[in-house]
Amino acid sequence: VRVNLSITLEEESASSGSGDSVSGVIGNDEDEGLYSYQQGTFDLGGGSISSISVPGFSPVPVTAVGVTIYFNAQGEPIPQGDPTPPAVLLVITSSGSYTLTVVGPLQHAPGGGENFLALPTVTINGVTGEGGAFTAEVGMSVQDDIPVIESSTEGIPTLMTSDRGVNEATNTGSEGTENNPQGPDADTDSNTFNGTAFVVSFGADGPKLHPGGGSEGEGGKTPDGYAFAFQIGSGGATGLYATGTNTEIVLSATGTPGEVVGRDGSGNVILTLQMDPQTGAVVMTQTGAIRHATPDGEEGGLDELQALGKGVLSVVLAATDNDDDTVMAELDLGGRLLFGDDEPVYRYGDDEQEWPDEGDGTQYLREGLEPSLSLDAEEESVRVDGDKIGNDENDLPLTSTANGGLTQINGAIDWGADGFGQLTGVRVGSGETASVVPVGQTVWFSADGSVMPSGPGGARPEGAAASLLVEASGSYTLTVLATMNHAAGGEVVQGEDWLNLETVRLMGEDGDGDPITVALETRVQDDV
Repeated sequence: VRVNLSITLEEESASSGSGDSVSGVIGNDEDEGLYSYQQGTFDLGGGSISSISVPGFSPVPVTAVGVTIYFNAQGEPIPQGDPTPPAVLLVITSSGSYTLTVVGPLQHAPGGGENFLALPTVTINGVTGEGGAFTAEVGMSVQDDIPVIESSTEGIPTLMTSDRGVNEATNTGSEGTENNPQGPDADTDSNTFNGTAFVVSFGADGPKLHPGGGSEGEGGKTPDGYAFAFQIGSGGATGLYATGTNTEIVLSATGTPGEVVGRDGSGNVILTLQMDPQTGAVVMTQTGAIRHATPDGEEGGLDELQALGKGVLSVVLAATDNDDDTVMAELDLGGRLLFGDDEPVYRYGDDEQEWPDEGDGTQYLREGLEPSLSLDAEEESVRVDGDKIGNDENDLPLTSTANGGLTQINGAIDWGADGFGQLTGVRVGSGETASVVPVGQTVWFSADGSVMPSGPGGARPEGAAASLLVEASGSYTLTVLATMNHAAGGEVVQGEDWLNLETVRLMGEDGDGDPITVALETRVQDDV
């Protein structure tokens, strides 16, 4: 009797032999209908098995207790006495029962996916119950296991930086309001994609190993199965704009593995992403201000937080096991790279005040205190119809005109990383009765110093004694036009006393539209 038997097993469901594995197996047991062992019995009709032959070895007698043939990770028979750890065991007894078991990972052909490793065909000899010869040719093969990458939406990290942390060493030329000028020129955030966005199970073969890492002379090997990389899409166009140049930020690779930079249209580096190709650890560094939308009045709106769009940048992981099977997974970083805005704040202190060692977001902000700007002018040098109305005693630097500009405004307001944008108007009054005079139009004051309505088309109204003109560029000018009533308060003060005009507020916004106001106190000196 001659029998041909073919047995196909898999390595992924082989028992781990310990409690270290949650599943109890050494691989990614994906239930493909294969098993790590097979048992059976040859029909001998009362006969017996006498020997088993393996190519390259002498026949081995088979007894009632059985004989075991060992195969190594390459699928080759292991000679008796060789200490090489077995990967496959074949047990045959004289009664004809057999068991083929995978007990460890095998070295399959590189990069072949779930391919098969064929073991040498063994020949089993014996006699049947009728006294005839029995021969069985047994072919054996073992399917490979490959890595599996799982992604969890709950574990995907988000990286967030802010304009507030950048400083004037960047192209914007402006200091973030939470940055310490004595500290680093950046705002950073870090996380890792390994074990969060990607969870890898290398399966029965384990991660790829490369030489090195062992003690000297031991030839140790180090796991090296991860390969993280960035993949740029959409030509690198992010849809984000640098505040300093109002040009789009475009991503590009630097040539350094795992590094991507975002540059504006002038070539300035606005953000940098650095990822360790082996560990997946990533650091995002922002070094320039990013333009945010016009304030929308919504908490968490686009005016506060910009995000990288879909299809612009992805993280790609290639996981390779120890017989060079590679699987890949990709994560789109759209919506996961976030950039906070900076907003103007009030300054305090003076040049002699020491800076704190750490920027904590408070060094410019004093709660509940709005600073004020001031302008001083006089009435005695005013000209009406070409003639001076006063004694003009040459009280320089006082004249009938007083000017201010960005130098004074910047002393009261820190515009932050987005820098000064423009003045937008003058707010008169407060609460529900407040009104706004647009830049380029004149604010008029009566002789007693109160603001008065403009004439038709913004013209000078009758009785106007002073004017204030504010330009978008940041300049503002107080002009005394006629005699002021310094006794307007009901009390006459002797000498060159002062008349305080009604306080107004200059309205401004930074480079991407975040608003702020600052009080302007003006006064006019009396003539005697």
